Amino acid sequence: MMSAMVTSLRVIWRTWLAVFVSVLLVPFSACTVDGSQSGGKPDQDSLAAHVEVVEGRDATARSEDGSLTVELPSESFEGSGELRIVPAVADGVEGWTVELEGAELTGEATLSFSMPGLALGEPPPLVRWAPAIDRRLRIADATVEGDRMVVRTSHFSFWSAISWSRLREEVLAWIGQQLDAMSALAGASDPTCADEEVVRTDGYSVSSDSGRRALWCMGKENGQPVLKVVNGRGYGVAAEYSPGLTFKSMDDKDLVATLANLIPSPPITRGNSVALLPSTNEIQFTASGVPASTVMLSPDAGAYLLSALLFGLDTYAMVATKVAGTAAKETKGLMLTSLQAQSCVNSFSSMATSDIDTPGKARKFFADALGVSFSCLTDAAKQAHFSGPLAVVIEGVIWLMSGVETLVNGLVGALESFDMDGYRVIVHGPTTPPTEKVVVNPFTSTGLAPGWTVGEGSDGVVLDCVFDEGSPHAVGKSTHWCGSVADSANACWSAQSNTAQLWCLNTFDMSDRTLRTYDAVNVDDDTPAPSDPEPLWLELEDGSQYWYRTGGSWGGRADDLRGAYGCLNEVGLCATGEGNVILTPYDTPPIDTTQPAWRVRVGPLGGPDEQFPPPEWVDVTRAWFIAGHRWQGD
Repeated sequence: MMSAMVTSLRVIWRTWLAVFVSVLLVPFSACTVDGSQSGGKPDQDSLAAHVEVVEGRDATARSEDGSLTVELPSESFEGSGELRIVPAVADGVEGWTVELEGAELTGEATLSFSMPGLALGEPPPLVRWAPAIDRRLRIADATVEGDRMVVRTSHFSFWSAISWSRLREEVLAWIGQQLDAMSALAGASDPTCADEEVVRTDGYSVSSDSGRRALWCMGKENGQPVLKVVNGRGYGVAAEYSPGLTFKSMDDKDLVATLANLIPSPPITRGNSVALLPSTNEIQFTASGVPASTVMLSPDAGAYLLSALLFGLDTYAMVATKVAGTAAKETKGLMLTSLQAQSCVNSFSSMATSDIDTPGKARKFFADALGVSFSCLTDAAKQAHFSGPLAVVIEGVIWLMSGVETLVNGLVGALESFDMDGYRVIVHGPTTPPTEKVVVNPFTSTGLAPGWTVGEGSDGVVLDCVFDEGSPHAVGKSTHWCGSVADSANACWSAQSNTAQLWCLNTFDMSDRTLRTYDAVNVDDDTPAPSDPEPLWLELEDGSQYWYRTGGSWGGRADDLRGAYGCLNEVGLCATGEGNVILTPYDTPPIDTTQPAWRVRVGPLGGPDEQFPPPEWVDVTRAWFIAGHRWQGD
């Protein structure tokens, strides 16, 4: 029943459109030689007007249908011959080729075009010409004189006049074609990925829902696993993706990103991110190897709004190209700049929160969104500072688009049902070994462990332990962090019970087995174990090793990430920001411990406003902590 109803609706709107077009096109229909209306296509010679021209005498020729009159004053030509008006088509537009044979045009001729009755508010017809029928049309400088459009010209070529009503119907027919494509799966192409076998060998696999609502592939590019997903629907969707996938690129990225800023579209699941993906567009992600990462493509109010805005921009660009030959990209850029300044875009923010859960609601919402889109773009066109031919005819373009606003609802109503189902793509990462946790303990129950020694004293440096709450790296109690950050005494033990001396690790070198000796005051041997100890050292999957930052002045970044761990092998470079460090946002733990294999962000530091690429997530192979212990030796 639903299929029959949809088919009926589509027949109704096509019939309505055909009748509407036929009524508006009557004034421009071709006539036969005897003046009767003809629905056929007579050959051009039978409709050509031939008039003899004689030097020194005025000449006038009219097309067989009376739509075009050419007046040739005697002083505007030399020689004798024939003036011909021949029906022709240039750039898909019907018109006439005006030819002067045997004589030469030396001055100006007058071309006048009949002007049909205009609709309410309709501007005068548009007159265009082309140097030849295989050349692009140009806008002529025409004026209204009585009931005709008049052009004075010093050259003969292809000429055409068309009413804005007819142009409007051509635009509506084009919109109908676009909506036809939207009502079913769009003609999206499968994406292509390099090294698909390689990424599988690396341990990645992908699973997805069935059907062609989305098309995807996974491969490896520039050493990174890459997932590409194409929206197979005829309208936009929200692409919500989980941690483990990092946005890389998207078709029409700049245009979509600018429009998406007007449309809030929060994720359904906290911690996920959302990108609005137009019809047939491709989005790319890099995968970081977590056990499972998901991309969900779902119908969404914000995505419908984005589709409506893109639809409106495409329509305006099509009109500008058709009418004035203006490049679509240039038109979209000017319209987009002007659109952002229009108060009507505030309507998009409120519409983005709409609850759309049925196909009927989706059709109505999209129709409303198109109405807002065309209305906003019409307002934007009034403010846009177009140059060249489009600026001359912008009044007509605005009239045309204003009419489209009121007629497009019927076309949307004939759409087949919107598909409300989502489509899920899951990337399964390689099985990564869990991070190994190593506990450093230089002591036995009676003394130093084999291989460990105690170094000389600290030359009079005395550490104050008044604020000591224990080492943040300890997995047990009775550890110490005393003195200032410059002392780097953040991994220490009491030398003996009831003594004022600390033995501390060299926190910049995990291979050093010599304990540094410090005199100390205010030592409390019963410090507690931290509830969530932080590693003293880290080793990443690439073999690099990092030490815990205790303070000091480090570089910065424009994204406000700060350094949390410095590089063990290049202490100076890491501290000055010339090499990589482990980064973290303020008030956020530097290590992601949500999976068995921990991860950290790695990247450089520089000036406080220096721009860097986003940091890379890297797996942690090992993490070192210190034992809680009170040495009971002599």
